[in-house]
Amino acid sequence: VGFRQATAEQTGLADQSVDLVTCFQSFHWFEPDATLEEFQRILKPSGRIALVWNTRDLSGDVFTQAYGEVIDQVSNQHPSLNRAEAYPESSPSFEEFRFASEQALDLPGLVGYSKSRSYVPTEGEMLDRLLQSLEALYYCYADDQGWVYMKYQTKVFIAGA
Repeated sequence: VGFRQATAEQTGLADQSVDLVTCFQSFHWFEPDATLEEFQRILKPSGRIALVWNTRDLSGDVFTQAYGEVIDQVSNQHPSLNRAEAYPESSPSFEEFRFASEQALDLPGLVGYSKSRSYVPTEGEMLDRLLQSLEALYYCYADDQGWVYMKYQTKVFIAGA
């Protein structure tokens, strides 16, 4: 196995050659019907598809909620912030699993995490505002070890071939 330049819709893999197809935070970028058709073509009869998303969990965690408000403000409420997990409603039938998870971040980690998002500003006044807001959030919510904790709901959708 090695790197192969292809698309989800046309992988170039052999028929029934794959045990598992996974998409982490990416299925929404693909054309769903063509992608599922390709996945079913390349999966072995016992194969599985797993679609996975980590969504910030805004239920009850003050830091994660406050972080979300900062991002909403500096990104002008970019549409991808409200994008639901994009998984097909039709065949194959997906089984859903949910798990709570968290990510511990120090200040450089929080800044790096934020700047890695496609919807945050990369320069100018809005970036300055973001960095100031992140620093304020960090110093407000950091624990004694210097960590803040981003809470997630990890959602896993699994279907057979």
